[in-house]
Amino acid sequence: MIFPYRIVLLFWALVLFGLNSTPSFAGELKFPENPVIGSEVFIRKGCIKCHTVLGVGGTVGPDLGNIRFDRSFMDLAGTMWNHSPAMERKFQEKKVRRPRLTSEEMKNLIAFLYYLDYFDKPGDPDEGEKLFLEKGCSTCHSIGGKGGMVSPQLPLDRFKQYISPIFFTTALWNAMKNMTQAMRTHHHPNLERPFFRENDVINILSYIKTAGVIKEEYTRVYITPGNPNSGQALLLKKGCMQCHTSTGQKEHGKIELRASDLRGSLTQIAGAIWNHGQKMWAMVTKLGFPIPDLTVEEMSDIVAYLYFLQHVDEPGDPRRGKQLFQEHEKGCGKCHPIRGVGGDKEIAPDLATEKDLDTSIDIIRAMWNHGTEMEEKMEEKGVTWPKMEKGEIIDLMEFIRSQRAE
Repeated sequence: MIFPYRIVLLFWALVLFGLNSTPSFAGELKFPENPVIGSEVFIRKGCIKCHTVLGVGGTVGPDLGNIRFDRSFMDLAGTMWNHSPAMERKFQEKKVRRPRLTSEEMKNLIAFLYYLDYFDKPGDPDEGEKLFLEKGCSTCHSIGGKGGMVSPQLPLDRFKQYISPIFFTTALWNAMKNMTQAMRTHHHPNLERPFFRENDVINILSYIKTAGVIKEEYTRVYITPGNPNSGQALLLKKGCMQCHTSTGQKEHGKIELRASDLRGSLTQIAGAIWNHGQKMWAMVTKLGFPIPDLTVEEMSDIVAYLYFLQHVDEPGDPRRGKQLFQEHEKGCGKCHPIRGVGGDKEIAPDLATEKDLDTSIDIIRAMWNHGTEMEEKMEEKGVTWPKMEKGEIIDLMEFIRSQRAE
């Protein structure tokens, strides 16, 4: 495998970060401080016995490393709900009890599953070599002694020693202005259109790691995963928010950082940053802003923030949540009363007054922990296990929380 760091991060996260890391969230949903801490929950609760992640684990359930989790935190929780009956059957077949989770464990576990898409699938070095030539990279840069006709002093072999693509991403950013000027000087044909497509960066990196040569003995260089909260603060500190606004915020003359535009793995986000480089540098130069260089650690934090933009849900619609709760929609109201109205208090708690359901995560945790009992009661009442479509579960949570606040 070209990028063993995918497996290394899963099992060495406990060593690199320790078990006493800062909790992922405080109160309601925020960006996780440490996105891989949920791997400890994944292992300790036995999820890995059934699911494969990054090439390691069981085969009873689907390989979670090959599933694209391009949904928000709550939608991922909804996916767990949808598959609860199938998982329950597997628990019974294996004669094991459903693992119970605390709210903190649930937050960390879902954040970890969301984080899996951050890591790229192995690239294609042959495709990378073709791209390296087609895109004109070989005009200035060499790999393994090939290329670099204009600037032979710019070999890329050193990137072979870096395990994470974040080092290459940082180098692209810091050299972007000089590279743009050089491309203009040499009338580069790709200068005015998107340079990197979806998997181009990871394929070029795969070529570098295959063909690159480092004469002296070297040590593999790792970097810990970025902190999205630190990345958000860095965008403000570095002056990026003078031109950009956060997701969902409109401000005249500024460009919104939209999760839909920055969806994808680490190298796909790196490619998106490069593709917008022409406009960014032109605007920065026009406004007279200083051009910020970034350290590898800073880039790691910023890319983590951009990656997690879609993780945090937009506020739900309690009116739509009420409709979903009612019997003719998801059927929650057939069992659960709300402030003493409806449902059957003999078999299900009143969600407006039940203790320890103060946050959406508390409710998600309770839904998971009581999945076995809920399925039994639903079968008794002839209620079909409801499927949660995208956006529905956050609306449900908003309705329940609105009732608890009264």
